[in-house]
Amino acid sequence: MKLPEKFEYCWPGTEVIGFFLAFVIPMFWIVWATDKIWELESQEIVQVDMTGLMREFVDAQARSGADPDETKKAIARYLGATEASLAIASRNGKTILMSDAVLSNDTRDITPEVRSFISMLENGSKAEDEQ
Repeated sequence: MKLPEKFEYCWPGTEVIGFFLAFVIPMFWIVWATDKIWELESQEIVQVDMTGLMREFVDAQARSGADPDETKKAIARYLGATEASLAIASRNGKTILMSDAVLSNDTRDITPEVRSFISMLENGSKAEDEQ
């Protein structure tokens, strides 16, 4: 038996697979990419003057006249509170830049908020240490 000259074999479902690869997968990717872009638009870029915060802490410790063990505890409390306050700010959709690296005046400075949060956390952990 001789096959026709223009015999084309079409595997069953080729059209479905072609449609899926050409249209459905790219549509899912477009939806995913659009969602990620909208997430980026909702992020806020802020600055924190970490140099100033650390300078204030070091000056306060130098004037306190505390013994070395108490100073170590104060440093640990302060650094822990600083890290926690920045972590909370970044979890709330903020991208945090150090103010030394910011050239724009349009970037919101959250240093006072971070300072008050550090103070609150530091006082709370100091109370826990005393108990």
